[in-house]
Amino acid sequence: MSYTDGLFHLVFTVVDTYAESWKDLPNYVTTAPSIDGPWSDPVALHGRGFDVSVFHDEDGRSWLLNMRFDWRPERESFAGIEIQEYDRKTQALLGEPRTISVGTAAGVAEGPHLHRRGGWYYLVHAEGGTGYEHGAAVARSRDLFGPYAPDPAGPLLTSRHDPSLELQKGGHCSLVELSTGQWYAAHVTARPYSERGRCVLGRETALQPVTWTEDGWPRITGAVPAVTVPAPDLPSQPPPQPSATDRFDTP
Repeated sequence: MSYTDGLFHLVFTVVDTYAESWKDLPNYVTTAPSIDGPWSDPVALHGRGFDVSVFHDEDGRSWLLNMRFDWRPERESFAGIEIQEYDRKTQALLGEPRTISVGTAAGVAEGPHLHRRGGWYYLVHAEGGTGYEHGAAVARSRDLFGPYAPDPAGPLLTSRHDPSLELQKGGHCSLVELSTGQWYAAHVTARPYSERGRCVLGRETALQPVTWTEDGWPRITGAVPAVTVPAPDLPSQPPPQPSATDRFDTP
């Protein structure tokens, strides 16, 4: 989800089959003036892959990103990260899609997000699959279409090299800058009950603080998911507590 020009833009994939090897899944967009809605009827975008996200550039143009799936035999099924211009007014895609990255040697590049900071475009994407090889990587470029150079320090986040870590399968990072100037990464992770064993709770969501190096790379301490992290320096926003009594006199 993203926000610009008074609207929230939510793009999503409908995963409607696991019965076949192809993943040309339908992707949609819906908008709303408020986080609470009302949300518009979904509009179909394309069906070339999944993990869609929208990036709003400083020049006012918007771009749709996704991983592209190639179902042809003897081809790499996770064929890279695509970008295509998205017209917010007509909710339509413009021009042709372009592949801007095929990821790192870890393979399985997916879950792309673009950020712009300090004159650089930063491509954050998941890699390694969603099992115990899972991770997140960052690459950057001065040009929207690349070429994107990966962070020389390696993954932004992964547990693949250390089975003793409490949080495993970390990846699919999404970066956010708070109003305080702090940066955090939200990511998926799992908590096995034995080393590389079953994760009874399934996928969990975690936060990690992010710092930026002097030469402009985002980093997570140790590039591993910490169990305990400092909370964002933001005012408390407790959810409203429903009354124990309802007299049916309110909406």
